[in-house]
Amino acid sequence: MRNWYKISKDLYKVAQIWAYEPDEDDIDNFDQERTFASKIKEFYELEYKLAMLRSKPFNGVPRRKENIEMQLVNSLTEVAGELREKGLATIWKWLESHAILTPHTWANKRVEEYIESNGHDARQMLNNMLWEYDRYSHDKVEYSAVRGFDYSKHLYKILSEALGGKERYPSFIDYVESAFLSDYKEDQIGYAHDDLEDFNSSNNTNFKTAEDAEEWIENNFTTDSVNVDMLFSGDIDNFAASLENWGNANDIIGEFYQNQVFPLWYSHWSEQGIDETRENVENIYNKLEAANSSDLGNLCAMVSMGLNAAHQTGDMIEYLENDLGESDLKSTMDAIEGGAFVEKANKQLAEIGVQI
Repeated sequence: MRNWYKISKDLYKVAQIWAYEPDEDDIDNFDQERTFASKIKEFYELEYKLAMLRSKPFNGVPRRKENIEMQLVNSLTEVAGELREKGLATIWKWLESHAILTPHTWANKRVEEYIESNGHDARQMLNNMLWEYDRYSHDKVEYSAVRGFDYSKHLYKILSEALGGKERYPSFIDYVESAFLSDYKEDQIGYAHDDLEDFNSSNNTNFKTAEDAEEWIENNFTTDSVNVDMLFSGDIDNFAASLENWGNANDIIGEFYQNQVFPLWYSHWSEQGIDETRENVENIYNKLEAANSSDLGNLCAMVSMGLNAAHQTGDMIEYLENDLGESDLKSTMDAIEGGAFVEKANKQLAEIGVQI
C-alpha cells in the first residue's frame, strides 16, 4: 500500500522549488497583490535553483529531474518576462530624462513628470524649477536642504537672461508681448492723456498732444522696452498667477528648464560620468529589448543586467519605485547581492535530491 502522506509531502517539496512562496512583506497592504520587489526576489531565486539543478549531482530518477527542470523553466520564463517589460519602461523613462544631447526633450520631460505627479500648478512647478536651478548653480558645493536660498533672486536672474536672449524663449516673449506689453502700452497711453508734461519728462520726449504721444508709444514700445522690474516685483506667487492666467506657463517654465537649468545640470553630472553612464544604459536597453523567451539564458542575463543598472544608477531605481509606489527595491537588491535567499534555496534543493 502506498504511503500517500509521504507522496504528498514529496510533491510539496518539489512544488516549492518552482512555486515562489511570498513572505508577509511581499504582499501590498493596499490591494493585497504581490509587490514588484517579491518578483525580483522570485526571479533571482528561480534562476539560482535552475542553475544548481543543472550543475549539481541529482539523487533521484532522471525523469523526475527533467520534470522539475521544466517547471522551473516555465516559472522563470514568466517572471523574467514581467521584469523585462517593466525594466524597458523604466529604463526608457530614465533615458528620456537624461537626454543629454537634446535639452528640449530633457526639459519637456521635467515638466511632464511634474504634471503627472502634481497636476497643473504653475506656482509649484516654478518653485520646483527654481529648486533645481539653485541646486546646480553652486559649483562644487554639495546641495543641502537646510542651506538658505532666495528663489526671488534666482527668478530675477532667469528673467533677465530670458529678456536678453529672446530667440531662445519664444513662449516667454509671446507672454511678454501679449499678456504684458499691450497692458503696459495702455497704461502709458493713459499716462500721456492724464499728464502729458510728466509723461514727456519721464520719457525724455516733447510731444505737443497726447495723440502724438499715443502714436509714438504704439510704434516704439517693444519687448526691448521691457525690463525685469516691470515683469517681476519679487513676488513669485503673483508672477506664477500671471503665467497661469495667460495659459502657457508649462511652455515658459520648460524654456527656463531647457536654457538655464539644463546647462547647470549637465555641467554637474558630466563630472560624475553621465555621458558614459547614459551610453551604457542605452546599450542595456537595446539588448533587453532584443531579448525574448526563446533564449531564456540570454533573457535572464539581460533582465539581471537591467536590474543591476537600475540598482547602480540611483535616480533610475527611484523612477521605478515612484512608478510602482514601492520604496524597498534598493534594499531588496542589496539583500539579493548579499545572498539573502541562498540558504533557503539550498535547503529546498537538498530536500528533493540535489547534492549541494
